Amino acid sequence: MPYEPTLFDALDKPKKRHGQGEVFDAAASEAAKREGMAQAADAKPAILELARELARGFARRAGEVTADDVQMMLLEVGITPDDFGPAAGSTFRGDEWEATGEYRKSARVRNHARRLMVWRLAQAGSMEEPECQ
Repeated sequence: MPYEPTLFDALDKPKKRHGQGEVFDAAASEAAKREGMAQAADAKPAILELARELARGFARRAGEVTADDVQMMLLEVGITPDDFGPAAGSTFRGDEWEATGEYRKSARVRNHARRLMVWRLAQAGSMEEPECQ
């Protein structure tokens, strides 16, 4: 019996719409994510470093930390979420952090109770950050 392609075969190939670039391409999506995060981080280096320092301190005391925890501490020193902007997405990037595998709902109204990853300071031989966020 000859092989008939299935929907699953099509999932491995980049998808295009008429007159547009690729709509679904995992590699291009990941590259765009890395580029966007780098640009956002470069735009707010002082706030990002402060956020990372606050996150490290919180994680040392509490064992874990979320983006909400960091935003609350930044608010205490007069830095709003709008001041931090997209650079906030780079707070937990790098080998210093590992995801715990747990999630919590955000309490920030503008986040609409979205799920936040829970982070901890990395240990030797620890698990890696999940690919899908």
